[in-house]
Amino acid sequence: LSSTYHNCFLVNGYSGYDLPDNFTLAKILNEYIETQQTANFVREIKERKIDIVKFNKYHYIKELKSPVSKFTESIATESGVQRIDNDLFYINR
Repeated sequence: LSSTYHNCFLVNGYSGYDLPDNFTLAKILNEYIETQQTANFVREIKERKIDIVKFNKYHYIKELKSPVSKFTESIATESGVQRIDNDLFYINR
């Protein structure tokens, strides 16, 4: 309901129906994470007017856990990004 009723896009999470745009966004963001492109990730997030990002590092497959951990450390140094806790970030638009 968050996606359809509140116009809130969910990259992952169960809603009973996944909007096609969510798959596209997830693919783009995951590619930025895998290639450690923090600046592009932040730019994409800002363009889509997203201001809170949560990384569920423990739900990534084993091979991606290390790159995701490294990415979360790097993204915290980007301009306009504020770490709220280990996996939660505020993106200042």
